[in-house]
Amino acid sequence: RVVLDGGSQSAYVGADGSFRLLEVEPGSHLLEVACVGFQFPPVRIDVSRRKQGKVRVNLLDDFRGEGLMYPLVLEPRGKAQYFTPREEYSLLGLLRNPMVLMMVVGMGLAFLLPRITDKEEMQQQMQGLMNPTGKPGQEGPPSLSQLWQQLKEQQ
Repeated sequence: RVVLDGGSQSAYVGADGSFRLLEVEPGSHLLEVACVGFQFPPVRIDVSRRKQGKVRVNLLDDFRGEGLMYPLVLEPRGKAQYFTPREEYSLLGLLRNPMVLMMVVGMGLAFLLPRITDKEEMQQQMQGLMNPTGKPGQEGPPSLSQLWQQLKEQQ
């Protein structure tokens, strides 16, 4: 099927590849070929206003400015690809994902840090957190009244 200006006129292509568009208005027009399975380049058709019957035809993506000859012969650019092929699965592609990287680093740190740190030192730090004043018998953070008492003693 051949379409002129996005559908203002259209014609079906015959068995021999010919088509006919009648009573085309003067001016510039865009001719597109709609064929299942193939891609054709769009064609610009200039119908003269001054000289009746004079038509200039150029491929839209041809920048050399060479016109096409009559009869108009259009060659397909290639087969139409309607679907993009799916990317193949790879583990390397998975490792490029930022979320997977954060998960791997987090799990690595969770397994490595306990083996790197000294357990006795950690116990001392925990006891220091539980008894910040250093006074025996007092566990947990000091109350507000205890902090106020300490400030008065320091002055």
